[in-house]
Amino acid sequence: MIESLNKLDWTNEGFWKNQWEKLTELKLKSDCEVLFDKVSQLDLVTVKTKDWIPVLTWIKPIGTKTWGLLFRTELSRFRGDMNELKNLLKKIDNK
Repeated sequence: MIESLNKLDWTNEGFWKNQWEKLTELKLKSDCEVLFDKVSQLDLVTVKTKDWIPVLTWIKPIGTKTWGLLFRTELSRFRGDMNELKNLLKKIDNK
């Protein structure tokens, strides 16, 4: 997967949908949301769907083709967990 990321346009929604399917071993039943965000010096991309529980977020430093973190949560916990993740990432960036 890292080789693929080296050649990847970070905003390619189709790639992230495929990665979600590979990692969860589930098929998307209907359209899903691919959310792009920035926290401090990090890019985040999140894939979620109302049809399945897993929500995946990939995180990488802005301006690089590498990444170092995959965050997994559940649909019912998404909002609260994302707030906690963003707070943690901001604290890490300030160190």
